[in-house]
Amino acid sequence: MNDTINTTTCPNCGVTSKIPYPFLYTHKNPDFAVWWEPIYDKSIDEEKKRYGNLPGIPDYLTNAPRIEDWEEFKRTILKLETEPKKTARP
Repeated sequence: MNDTINTTTCPNCGVTSKIPYPFLYTHKNPDFAVWWEPIYDKSIDEEKKRYGNLPGIPDYLTNAPRIEDWEEFKRTILKLETEPKKTARP
C-alpha cells in the first residue's frame, strides 16, 4: 500500500517509475484476489480459464476482478479486507 511494488529507480537520475506489469494480489483470510492490470493482458484470460478447469481451485481466484487504475486497485483491496466474509448457503 506504500506504492513501492512494481517500481524501479533509475541508477543514473534517481527517478522512480511504476512498471505497468500486471499481478494478482491474493488474500487467504478473508478469501479474495484482485488483479492489477494497467494494460490489458490476454494471458490473464487464459490463466483464469485454466483455474476454472482445475479441481479444488477456489472461486475467488477464478472470479478475481481486473482493475486498471492503481488507486482503485488499492481501494478494492482495503474494501475486501474489511467486508464481512460471506458464508455459503446450505
